[in-house]
Amino acid sequence: MSYLFAVLRPEPFSHALTFLEPQDLACSARVCKSWNKHVESEAQWKVQCQILLDLSPETDPRSYVPESPSYKAIFRVVYANILGKGVYERHIGGVGSVPRIPKGLSLRRWNQPDPCDPTKKIGPEHVWMYIPSHIEIDSEGVALSKIDDPSESEAPLLLRREAGLGEQVSREIGFGTNSVLKVPVTINNIKVLFEHPKEGNPSTYGCIWDKIVEQHGNKRWAAGWVCMRKDVIGKELTFAAQQTLARSNKVVLSELLPRILFNFLEHVRSGTANIYPDGQPWIFARTSTITHDETIAHDGQDGAWHSGCGAGSPSGLNIAYDISDFCDVGAAVMLPAEVPAIDP
Repeated sequence: MSYLFAVLRPEPFSHALTFLEPQDLACSARVCKSWNKHVESEAQWKVQCQILLDLSPETDPRSYVPESPSYKAIFRVVYANILGKGVYERHIGGVGSVPRIPKGLSLRRWNQPDPCDPTKKIGPEHVWMYIPSHIEIDSEGVALSKIDDPSESEAPLLLRREAGLGEQVSREIGFGTNSVLKVPVTINNIKVLFEHPKEGNPSTYGCIWDKIVEQHGNKRWAAGWVCMRKDVIGKELTFAAQQTLARSNKVVLSELLPRILFNFLEHVRSGTANIYPDGQPWIFARTSTITHDETIAHDGQDGAWHSGCGAGSPSGLNIAYDISDFCDVGAAVMLPAEVPAIDP
């Protein structure tokens, strides 16, 4: 293997390494001494950082993440806050081609003040999360409730073959074997996907209210990047006050599906099971997704409720809307994508 590296020119080899995920880079470094010397060089990690931050070869990544002691440390700390292609493929399934993070949400904003708390920086307080329209999984033992037509606003349900289900019924539903199934990303489907991850902690709903399932459960989600703030804002304030606070801080409220997905992705890759970002007892993340329920009307809601998630436990993440009993309700917020990008 050392001879193989010797006949390769360093530039093409370095370029090839930029297509690898961090765990693959670690494996490459163990191939032989020559590969280790190249992979672990500061020059190679500088290139990795420039690609990650979408910088020109002339720009030093330390100008955007100045507190890290090395380029390898910069890459690791920034990459840890990206819930992207690598996380999905390792834990759940394929997501196809993923576009670059838009300039308005650039990772180069890492060292800018957090709009919601200027004493902190954007980078450590946020995650950059890709939301796919579909996730591709092995179809063995699963099926969609109907043929998926992307032009329809309501997506089909992901079903798993239950023990004792007859073969004729299984064939009628369409359970596959050893092929790829493209599963639309919906509130209902991500529960089924994350209950059986390829690797990591299974995630589920401790409960999800019926009206949320009826009104939002099968709605599709357009693919794209968001920059989600990890912690909620405006705890214990009314929703109107939380809206005002979000506008004054120039952030936007998250919808329900992205906030659930954020919790599930962080949980599945975490080394600690049953701990969700919004999972502490009596903590709840309110979102902009409105669920209508005229049977409940108090606190000035008049039957229109802002749904949210939280109060996680070993039984899972709770998805609800009448959350007046929670003593610490905050608003889930994201950076607006239309914020002008910083100069290169």
